[in-house]
Amino acid sequence: MSYPGPLGVATPCRVQLGGAEKREQFNLLVNLYQQELTRANNDVQIFAQFLRNKLVGEIQVVIREIGEEKGYSLVIDSTTITYFTRTNIVDITGEIVKLYDQRQLGK
Repeated sequence: MSYPGPLGVATPCRVQLGGAEKREQFNLLVNLYQQELTRANNDVQIFAQFLRNKLVGEIQVVIREIGEEKGYSLVIDSTTITYFTRTNIVDITGEIVKLYDQRQLGK
């Protein structure tokens, strides 16, 4: 006899089990659960990375367009800069977010 175990995995089941058999059955179920949990976590990480890459690509397109439109030679992520002076610095973060949001709403 079997019953649907964790996440639909068929798991053998005995009606009356002794102590050692119950422990073995329990350990089997725990192992199946841990394998499914690991697989699910990996799937979530892969999908999250896919979404991050997609978002970064879309934002890079917006940054490039604003940079070309404004005639900028260089657009830098301010979180990666360790030192700069305030001479001729323009923060275009708001413009990037606004244009990106407009495009997302237009989809």
